[in-house]
Amino acid sequence: MQIAYLECTRCGEHLSADRPQNTCPKDGGVLFVRYDLASLKGKLRPENLSGRVATMWRYAEVLPDATPVTLGEGFTPMLPGRECPNVYIKDEGLNPTGSFKARGTRLLRASKRTFLCRKTCRWRIAWNAITTARTSR
Repeated sequence: MQIAYLECTRCGEHLSADRPQNTCPKDGGVLFVRYDLASLKGKLRPENLSGRVATMWRYAEVLPDATPVTLGEGFTPMLPGRECPNVYIKDEGLNPTGSFKARGTRLLRASKRTFLCRKTCRWRIAWNAITTARTSR
């Protein structure tokens, strides 16, 4: 999915997504990535998903345009709660890293690889996830 623009969380400024950046040049606010989700309305239906690979990449239409990089994360089961059977719990321990952070880390890795970001591109949001995944094994 193409990025529509980057939006500053402090001042609301809309910035171009043509170059990697993670803070607003005006006030240092964190930038949220905004996508054109309205363009998917009516196009992405549950029946379109059947038969696709059982990973997070089956939802490619709502993920950034990137070449998939995967260890098989995603598609973990929803289990009914023991005491409240109508409350479901996502079992993220079945991800390759044993953590819910696996999806974000893989998506970050794929995006970084696709957009050819090197050391100059700071990916603060994932640093904690990557270090936690490495140390929690």
